[in-house]
Amino acid sequence: MLLLRLIVRTSKLILTLRKASKGA
Repeated sequence: MLLLRLIVRTSKLILTLRKASKGA
């Protein structure tokens, strides 16, 4: 379950990074 949380957090971080790169 801990691994699942880590994956979710990482995916959210990737999504925010993609949005930031698109904005820039």
